[in-house]
Amino acid sequence: MDIQQKLIIAGTAFLIVIISGFILGKLGRPFNPVAFNVHKFIALATLVWSIIIIVNVYKTVDTYQLIHLLLLLIVVFSVPGFVTGGILSAKEEASQIILNIHKISSYLI
Repeated sequence: MDIQQKLIIAGTAFLIVIISGFILGKLGRPFNPVAFNVHKFIALATLVWSIIIIVNVYKTVDTYQLIHLLLLLIVVFSVPGFVTGGILSAKEEASQIILNIHKISSYLI
């Protein structure tokens, strides 16, 4: 599988995560456990797939600083997304700040 196909898969998975997040938000609380876990697992798989792509590119490209920056950005923006996602699922009513951090970090990935 070439790099373009891998990027298309990663982009499609990311769109599925965003769409499933919108659906979860529209369905409201309490979150449907199946829909929530599908959203969470696709997000995690997308993160892992993206890191695998970047590591593979890292092995073939001489611009290591760019690859390090991409890995750092993925980690910096995905950790708050997973943490706030957990908070949103655990509490009955999370604050608007937590919801905004979750949305912003999801879009910045």
